[in-house]
Amino acid sequence: MPNSLFRNVKTTTTKIDLKITRRLFLTGIVSLVSISLLGCFASQKSTVIISASPSTAADGFVYFADAEGRIHALRSDGQPLWQYSLADDRARSQNGEIGEVRIEWLYARSGGKLYGLARVETGGKTGDMVLFALDGNQLRWFKDSPRPEPNGSPVAIGDRSIYLAANDGKLYAFDRDDGRMLWQYQVSLGGIGSPSLGTDGIIYVTGTGHNLHAIDADGKQRWKVDTNPN
Repeated sequence: MPNSLFRNVKTTTTKIDLKITRRLFLTGIVSLVSISLLGCFASQKSTVIISASPSTAADGFVYFADAEGRIHALRSDGQPLWQYSLADDRARSQNGEIGEVRIEWLYARSGGKLYGLARVETGGKTGDMVLFALDGNQLRWFKDSPRPEPNGSPVAIGDRSIYLAANDGKLYAFDRDDGRMLWQYQVSLGGIGSPSLGTDGIIYVTGTGHNLHAIDADGKQRWKVDTNPN
């Protein structure tokens, strides 16, 4: 065989070997990633369905709730921190009276403080709403709640209070530390808007008839404006 032909055959063989080696290497990487992902989700029986929109805080952590009544905490890079089951916790403490719950709203604050609203799905209180607070993955309190206004975001979190727009036309205030109700304010006889909290602690909320209400932190009306005088 001529030397030039031998060199061509050798060069072609080397290129083929490199392609095979590279393909095997990439296949190995994909296999390792797949194994890692399978290991991460091996404990889950099915796909996680998110029931409440993700919520973030100034410390960078991300929280979301799934349809099984569990709350998941993640770092800003997506790495899991912890998982907490509100449904399991309440079932143990109330002898099955609560049963399954579906977390519908979740609100995060710095320092691992979490507040949320959940709907009871089974048990003696099916259909009722509950307001709850977590400190990290530990339950702080769990209280019966009025049914929230279904449109928009029904909760605003203040420094000391939680404000809830309910479907009975009232704005409710609850203590952040223990969940006790502080006051209620009648906004209208129909639906009301999502509460908005000012930097001065005043709560703003709209009612039927195009009325805008400004309410002090103690539940007293500061002023009311008809935004549609015609």
